[in-house]
Amino acid sequence: MPCKSHLGSKYNPQIIIGDNCWIGIRNSFAAIDRIQIGNNVLFAGYVHITDHSHGYENISLPIRAQTLISKGPVIIEMIVG
Repeated sequence: MPCKSHLGSKYNPQIIIGDNCWIGIRNSFAAIDRIQIGNNVLFAGYVHITDHSHGYENISLPIRAQTLISKGPVIIEMIVG
């Protein structure tokens, strides 16, 4: 996958979806790092999953001109046991 960028910062986003998953209508996934969905995971409709947010350090700039902030990958998996 080619590298993506925002305001000069480069990202290598990954969205990995396991086997036998069901994703409801109008879901969205947004990544700058990694979103990983394990096997047999089910999502209802209208779910938004992201691994980042926009910073808001400078209130004079519009939100899309702010940096992106990530705390790391999001991993969602079914726990058996």
